[in-house]
Amino acid sequence: MTDDIEYDPYSHAIQENPYPVYAELRRRAPLYHNTERDFVALSRHADVLAAMRDPGLFSSVYGDSLDLWGPEAPLASSLIAMDAPKLPEYA
Repeated sequence: MTDDIEYDPYSHAIQENPYPVYAELRRRAPLYHNTERDFVALSRHADVLAAMRDPGLFSSVYGDSLDLWGPEAPLASSLIAMDAPKLPEYA
């Protein structure tokens, strides 16, 4: 990983124009770890697809959003927040 790339999805500058940062992540840091917010981001399509197919290695059990992160996240999120899509217990 390269230390000179910074990706923070809450940065207003990145929100205004994320595409240069996305391109740099794909080129130089396809598996990016943000230590300040403690998240990992994949930026290449093939890597994202492989991660979605391997929940043992890349789990969504605590959700898919930094805003809603924890064991209750799948109850309030979409199917992407579940490792194996399933019906909620209340259904």
